[in-house]
Amino acid sequence: MKKLFLTFSLLCAVSLSAFAQSNKVVIETEYGKIVMMLYDNTPKHRDNMIKLANEHYYDSTLWHRVIPQFVIQGGDPASKHAAKGQLLGDGEYGPRIPAEIND
Repeated sequence: MKKLFLTFSLLCAVSLSAFAQSNKVVIETEYGKIVMMLYDNTPKHRDNMIKLANEHYYDSTLWHRVIPQFVIQGGDPASKHAAKGQLLGDGEYGPRIPAEIND
């Protein structure tokens, strides 16, 4: 389990591409591809992720939070040039998007 955590936490997203027409996002890593779906019931978050992906914002960012069977989190802009052991996850980019909470 610890080895899996370390492997994922050191994994870099080589590139991320979004396809607005299908709402699919493909994250390409040195270990393979991850395909995600973006949903229409959160249009501001969907559109923002597609915009940032098309701008190559996520390229070479690190996975900084990995909890098996729960979450893999990345995208912190500070992770592109992070020193070993640096705490990540607080970096920000641009304006915040308001919550889109739906039943």
